[in-house]
Amino acid sequence: MSFKSLTKEDVGKTIKVIAKIDSVYQTSGPTIFFLTDGVSKFTAKAFLRPGTRAYPEIDKNATVTAVLRIQEYEGSIEGSISSLEKVNNDQYNQQLEQNRMKRLTIENVPFLVKSETLNSMRASFEKAAYTIKQAIADKRPIIIRHNADCDGYSGGVALERAILPLVKEQHTDSYNEWKFFRRLPSRAPFYPLSDAFPDMVSITNEWLKKESPSPLFIFVDSGSSEEDVAGMRSLKLLGSQIIVVNHHGFTQDHVSSIVDIHINPYLFGGDATLTASMLGVELSRLINKMDSVFLAALGGIGDKVEIERIEMSQYLEHAKMSFEDLKKLSLTIDFAAYYLRSMEGRMLVSELYNNKELQELWYEQAQKQIQQTLEVVGQNTIMTEVNNRMIAEIDLTRVSTNEFPPYGKITGLTSDRLHDVYQKPLYVLGVANDMIIFRVSKTETHFSLRELISALQKQFPSASISGGGHERAGTIRFASAREEILSFVHGWIGK
Repeated sequence: MSFKSLTKEDVGKTIKVIAKIDSVYQTSGPTIFFLTDGVSKFTAKAFLRPGTRAYPEIDKNATVTAVLRIQEYEGSIEGSISSLEKVNNDQYNQQLEQNRMKRLTIENVPFLVKSETLNSMRASFEKAAYTIKQAIADKRPIIIRHNADCDGYSGGVALERAILPLVKEQHTDSYNEWKFFRRLPSRAPFYPLSDAFPDMVSITNEWLKKESPSPLFIFVDSGSSEEDVAGMRSLKLLGSQIIVVNHHGFTQDHVSSIVDIHINPYLFGGDATLTASMLGVELSRLINKMDSVFLAALGGIGDKVEIERIEMSQYLEHAKMSFEDLKKLSLTIDFAAYYLRSMEGRMLVSELYNNKELQELWYEQAQKQIQQTLEVVGQNTIMTEVNNRMIAEIDLTRVSTNEFPPYGKITGLTSDRLHDVYQKPLYVLGVANDMIIFRVSKTETHFSLRELISALQKQFPSASISGGGHERAGTIRFASAREEILSFVHGWIGK
């Protein structure tokens, strides 16, 4: 029996345990021994006479066999010591290893939905769950890096809700809960060096303290592109482990050979409709019991997955929330993500997912700012038709106010609105000084943003072209040749 499993129903029972003395405190009455069984800590008291040290031969760090009578004191469970006897450390170490192996066990939890793609990914999910549990048991810090949108937040928060209780159980005090777990959003859908360098500074600073190994990084809704390579290689050279949980496609797999585990439906014949939130929820359920399954559907709605898709329709059934409520919450999460930027905001984000009044306030504010922005968009959008396809070109430099909604949201909202107006295939281009954001009709299955990026890189080798995202929703960045690149894009669409 472990201390963790004791409840008020055990009061009056006598137990025998192998434990280590964490510390001893002498009061004016009993001697208080703080015990640990390797899983949790427990308070036990021994009394000879007032102020007299009981068991003086047993001190801090001693390994003992303790016979305890369970009692309740001021609402808490504690033990009255019947006997304490020193034993060999081997027995305690054997118990530690047994407990460790028990904590690393991966339960045979079925996936929430029927999906051939998920079934083919089962081994990767189980390996990732084991690696995460092993990191917790080995006191390795865990850092979740996720894309700062609804899908990224939903996948990241799902993992947080599964991992954090295990971290708290492992370390017992609230300080270590912040030291051994972080969840950090990133504005880019990849791991830029501007995020990697602060992480590397944090890792090397911890080396000076010699307190813990390099972290386990979990990338959610990012991590599968060539732009991730430099940052990830740097983390690996500093001894970190890396798990990627992502649904962004790629022309070539640049990261599987670098990271420890790469969970991405594109590696198993799937596509982006199995979102990061869905993958994050399924992985969370293998790590620890996690009831917030609505997060899977929430991220899917945030990424505009059609509700008719096999997995999406099943996740909606599990959500136990209406489609409209999920859609409102999705916008609210995007609104909060914009202003949180790179801040973790752990308690605020938790409050947002649970506080209906806060959700309503921020949703109304988001809608107000969206309407104000869209009124300006129409005056700064040029419509052209090329080969029976409509192109809407938004001049984002004349529209954005550096407040919510950001460039990507403006482009997406414009796409939603124009799809109701035009019955032809639609390409919405949000154009800024150094980027073009794409939102393309899902019927245009021949269009590939990654192929366009490759063609642009060959055509304009000195323009420092990069980018990524999904096949028909993403961003191209450039350093020069803005007008020439725009002209090339128009020609590419009209082919």
